[in-house]
Amino acid sequence: MKSNFCCGADSRTPLEVIRRGAYFSVRPGAGLLTRISVLDIMLPWYQYNKMSKNIQRVQTGVRIEKRLLKVLKALAEQLDMSLGDLLEGMALHCFEGKAPFSDETLGKIEKLKDVYDLDLVADDSHKLNEQSNDE
Repeated sequence: MKSNFCCGADSRTPLEVIRRGAYFSVRPGAGLLTRISVLDIMLPWYQYNKMSKNIQRVQTGVRIEKRLLKVLKALAEQLDMSLGDLLEGMALHCFEGKAPFSDETLGKIEKLKDVYDLDLVADDSHKLNEQSNDE
């Protein structure tokens, strides 16, 4: 797979770019050359190629509140990721006591909660009673 660490037609590896020193790229729309730092090139390449971990995923049947699921699916769609990736990311952030969403994403969540009439909050999480399908 060709990396996308610099402008499209360049086939050099990040190390070749670093060996040659400064690298310049055309800023889209401006037609200007802009200097790209070593971190601009190496960090995304390193994160993708060196820090990924092999995992095994399993299919699971999880029951979840209907409106909550709609919000999660819509958010995953807006963030261009799968529902599973969204849930994994949320869980891993929460396990470390970190906030899983930026302020911008929290704003999107609030809008989606309005769209799908989701009025549940964290305090409701252990007080939910499931209605039977007949009600």
